[in-house]
Amino acid sequence: MFSLKQLSDRTDRDKPEAAQRKASRKGISFHHKLLIAMCLAILLLTVSAIVLVENAARQSDQQQMTNEFTRLHYVMLKQGEERRRSITEKSKIVASSPRIKGAMEREEIDLLYDLAKLELPHVLFGAGPAPTKRLNGRPKGAPENFSPQKNTADYSNVPSSFQFAFLDQNGQAIPNPHQPIATKWTDSFQLDCIPEDQKTIYVEVPNPITNKTHLLEVVITSMQTRWGNESQGAIAVAICVEEAQLKYDWAEKVGYFTNGRLYSNGLSPEESRMISQELLATTTSEPTADIELRADIDGESHFVCTRPFDEDPSIHWVSFFSLSDSIAARKAQQAKIALIGLITLLVGFVASYIISRLLSKPIEELAEASKENKELRDQAEEAYRQSEQRYRSLFENAVEGIFILSGDGAVVSANPALARICGFDSPETMMGETPGTVPCQFASLFADIKQCTLLVGDVMRRGSVSGFEAELIAPSGQRTWVSQNMTQVADPLDPRGYHYEGTLFDITHKKETELQMKELNAHLEKALSDLRSTQDNVIQQERLRALGEMASGVAHDFNNALSPIMGFSDLLLNDTDDTIDADARRQFLDLIQTSAQDAASVVSRLREFYKPDYEHGEQHGINLNELVDQTIHLTQPRWKQQAQNSNIDIQIQTDLQSDLPLILGEASPLRESMTNLIFNAVDAMPDGGTISLRTYTEGGRVHLHITDSGTGMTDEVRKNCLEPFFSTKGDRGTGLGLAMVFGIIQRHKGLVDIESEVGVGTTFQISFPIYTAGSLESTADESGENEATAAHHRPLRILLADDEKSILAFLQTVLRKEGHQTIAVEDGRKALNEFQAHPQDFDLVITDKAMPEMSGTQLSTEIKKISHHTPVIMLSGFGQFLDKNEMPDIDALASKPVSIDSLRQSIHDVLENAPAEAGA
Repeated sequence: MFSLKQLSDRTDRDKPEAAQRKASRKGISFHHKLLIAMCLAILLLTVSAIVLVENAARQSDQQQMTNEFTRLHYVMLKQGEERRRSITEKSKIVASSPRIKGAMEREEIDLLYDLAKLELPHVLFGAGPAPTKRLNGRPKGAPENFSPQKNTADYSNVPSSFQFAFLDQNGQAIPNPHQPIATKWTDSFQLDCIPEDQKTIYVEVPNPITNKTHLLEVVITSMQTRWGNESQGAIAVAICVEEAQLKYDWAEKVGYFTNGRLYSNGLSPEESRMISQELLATTTSEPTADIELRADIDGESHFVCTRPFDEDPSIHWVSFFSLSDSIAARKAQQAKIALIGLITLLVGFVASYIISRLLSKPIEELAEASKENKELRDQAEEAYRQSEQRYRSLFENAVEGIFILSGDGAVVSANPALARICGFDSPETMMGETPGTVPCQFASLFADIKQCTLLVGDVMRRGSVSGFEAELIAPSGQRTWVSQNMTQVADPLDPRGYHYEGTLFDITHKKETELQMKELNAHLEKALSDLRSTQDNVIQQERLRALGEMASGVAHDFNNALSPIMGFSDLLLNDTDDTIDADARRQFLDLIQTSAQDAASVVSRLREFYKPDYEHGEQHGINLNELVDQTIHLTQPRWKQQAQNSNIDIQIQTDLQSDLPLILGEASPLRESMTNLIFNAVDAMPDGGTISLRTYTEGGRVHLHITDSGTGMTDEVRKNCLEPFFSTKGDRGTGLGLAMVFGIIQRHKGLVDIESEVGVGTTFQISFPIYTAGSLESTADESGENEATAAHHRPLRILLADDEKSILAFLQTVLRKEGHQTIAVEDGRKALNEFQAHPQDFDLVITDKAMPEMSGTQLSTEIKKISHHTPVIMLSGFGQFLDKNEMPDIDALASKPVSIDSLRQSIHDVLENAPAEAGA
């Protein structure tokens, strides 16, 4: 299956060939097509924008003119109403004239028209008749108030189209005898009856002289009889609407349109005919609607608005508005818009070119590669089908079990490996596709349903679980251990909204192997335990061997210490005649005490040598020089007395740096390691020789060299001598001595190096880091504290228990001399009875450890049960080998032989640390 990278590489590789094919192909390229399309789109958008702006401007001008026409129409209506009202009122004045009424009643038509001709212009327009001859002092037909002084009337205000006529009671026009019949305008209308008050009608009248038709506005006013109870006729006043039109600043021309004819001043016949045709075409479809159109008048464009009269919708009032200023402003605006559009077009064309270049290049390349891509796609689809087949093969032939579970735990999909591991005949059986079967519930396969609950809970909580181990039971009852991986997957098709996918591995063999490994580990641990026990026994034997070697020397030293004690004791006991003076007695006693202390020191050296090292205590600053001196004295019986008994002369030489820094460690294991090295040096010198011990400081470390002049070691022996159980002594050695030395030095962060030459000798070079945290308190201070005399506040009552009468006598003598009261018993049972009888009589108990009937440890336990605040001091010949922490009922432990000072110190310590009730 081809990857995207391979597809990209293939496309890049085929680019030169695609370019050649592109060059050879005729026709418009995609780049030019895209450029043309973008330019057309920009042109269309620009033209559309210009058209929209132009239409908006035109609509704005038209709306403004429409608003002006509406306002003008309102003014015209008001003026027309005012004119008609004025004509009606003034006509009523004329009609109420007695003379005119009388002439109307007498049907004197000539007189009626003559009087009206004189009075109507005067009343309507403020004009009067021209001077005439007086009849009886007054011109004929002149008003009664006629005065010659006022005969200066002016008829210039009277419209030339002004006409009047009288109507009879039936609404028929009364002919004017002075007017030719051909020019009578009254023939153009016919009334059914006389109006009660006033009525306005519009009449078209042809003028035979000018060959023009005029529109007259006729105001008909009713005339009442002299008694005012009925109408006797009417006066009709007519004025041509062209002369009645007004001039307005915002409307150059006005007029009326009716019956397909336009009546307006200032229009040529051709203009009137053209506009009339347009208005007629509009009013034919909508006779009562407003009309708006454009027309050319006097070479200028005008906006024409019409509106029908409320009194007569067939008559439209017309107003003409010049568009010269508006057109000039719009042309300037159009020029700006055109300039902006042109700039926009140019910018758009340039941007289109750039964008088309950027977009077309990859698209053309992609188009060129489409055929190759189709081939690659076909190959990819084929590879996908092959991959799907391989996946299906992998699914079917996988060693691990693969499954899909529904949200409720039913097996939806499974491979053969899963069916085999779970003990089913086929995956179809697990999925319920075999006739008579249902999908297997995954939970039913678990040997412990709690394991299934735990697994599902972990998956629900964390989303996925891996490496979950559980035991499954097949339908046949076979048990199988499996390791499972399971993931929760969202699934909108499942009723629960999710399903489970996972795998499982058969780990039965692994579990069996782990069980075998556990059994082997158990056997190995037992073997290691046995080995440790054996090793401890061997180490113990090594120590006992070293102790045995020291014991012979200790016996020699102990006998030497006992000799002066026994000798001087015999002298003092046999001196019955007092021949020995007081000074000699004092000297003998000092020698006896010194020898006794030496004997105690010998026992103490054994305890120091045998101190256990399995319990590593707190490390302190140690002076290595002092440790060397102690080791030399401890090992002196081995390298001096025993050697001399064998006629071997061994000398020890020391070269110790005086200001040697301290090292951090434990004295006992270090002393034991140096003891082993000296014993090994003695064994390496069967004919005698010299052992040299040297200390010095170099490179921030304290160095110790132990050198012997013995037989030396070969290179092989030197390389292996520190290994456990390696020995050249045969049955006389265990091979653990130097291994213990090496372990102790390593524990103290020390380094060991061995230099040896056969026949010359061996040098053990040991170094330790310098301890800089401080130094220990001086031994003198400690000894001074131990030798301090214990102070007591009052005499004590003390119970003594020891099976040695001499020790009891010694203790009673010393304590009584100190001012204390004592009761002494010879075994633990008697001491307990004595204490039980009078527990309040004793402030302190001093007991031996080993006694008949009851040991000192048992006695202290029983005493603490009775009175837990009573202090107990234990004396033992094995005091240096005992651990007080193992005896919780003992308040103080003192080693025999006990001195007066150590006894005082022990009493002082227990009294200081005892509870407040003690000794109360």
